[in-house]
Amino acid sequence: MVLFTVAFAKNTELADTDLMQMGQVLLQSSAFSQDYLDLYAPELKTLENMEETILSMARTRMSQNPSTADTAGNLTGFITVIQDMIVKKMIPNIQTQHDGFQQPIYDANASFSQKCEPLRTAIDAELEPLSANHVDCRVQEDNVTSLYTNCNSLAQASSDACAIQCSACYSMRSWGFVNTQIGSVCQMSPPFTAPTIGNYLNTARDKWIALLARYNETCDKCISCPNPLSCNTLYCSMVQTEARCDGLQKTLEDRACQYNVSCGAYLKCWQEKADILTLANNNAKNASAGLNAQWTAVGRINCYLEALKLSDNVQMKADMDKCKTLAIDSAAMRFVYLDVPSPQQCVADARVTPGTASFLSYWYGTRLFKSGTRTPLAASAMACASECCGFSGPISARYIANATDYCDITQ
Repeated sequence: MVLFTVAFAKNTELADTDLMQMGQVLLQSSAFSQDYLDLYAPELKTLENMEETILSMARTRMSQNPSTADTAGNLTGFITVIQDMIVKKMIPNIQTQHDGFQQPIYDANASFSQKCEPLRTAIDAELEPLSANHVDCRVQEDNVTSLYTNCNSLAQASSDACAIQCSACYSMRSWGFVNTQIGSVCQMSPPFTAPTIGNYLNTARDKWIALLARYNETCDKCISCPNPLSCNTLYCSMVQTEARCDGLQKTLEDRACQYNVSCGAYLKCWQEKADILTLANNNAKNASAGLNAQWTAVGRINCYLEALKLSDNVQMKADMDKCKTLAIDSAAMRFVYLDVPSPQQCVADARVTPGTASFLSYWYGTRLFKSGTRTPLAASAMACASECCGFSGPISARYIANATDYCDITQ
């Protein structure tokens, strides 16, 4: 820029090497800087000096005798070189600076989908299938529990009937029972003090035969009682089904807990991206005035150079005056600012908080009713089956105390 000013103050022609050196100065003065706070002060000062130099050149021409100062012809080649540098170097350089602020806005906006795993907001879509598996299992548990209960009732009824039969049999074996049945045969009615021989033996024989028949019938029923009905297999099936259902409940509750955790992770990731996009927008806004000033200055300088090409000093002055107030189209320097997208809704309600009354009511309330009724299943859910609500397991722990050695209790 110093070369540019000094050369025209002396009204001399510049050599090619001087033009190259000046071009390097111009390029360096408009180079992109990352620190936008003081980015444009040197560039604007350089362009301001360049603009003042061109105006000084025009004033020099106006003061000279047109017959001895054919500066338009002498400067045409040089002006063309400078304009070519403006078009091919300076303007693209300013556009590069603009793009250096615009692209981070686009990149930050894209990062929301690229770097934050999309959060599925419909928790029912994830938890409902797990709940359905759990409910189906509880229905099976309810069925096997009913079978076990019925088996126990039948076993108890059979045992009670046998107990009655055997108790009667055992009581008939006592001498007291025999004496009450046939002892009166040996007693005569008053006023006789001794038994008559007539029917004594026949009566005693008949009573003994009848008593023996009753005894045999009663004791045969005791002897023929079936072995106690075993419900052990059903019991083991019941407790194993219970353990399996509790495992499915744990899967449901663990996923609900993971949802809360992933929700927090998503929001943290979203906030980081929101901060980056906000910063990119702010950087562009802060850079906008400086870039527009550069763009306007370069456009006005190019206008001055076009005027300098004119050989008519009057027309040159008129065009120079127009350049001073020329409205430069700065559409290329406009920024597209992007709003921070709203985070996807994270439903952090009691439905995804295992152990709460709302969670139990929503997932284990009417869902665990007998089909088409308001009657709860005999199979009930645990109050909590996940570590996140305080359960420390194992799942089979609540059955082991009642399960016998022949039951294989597994998770």
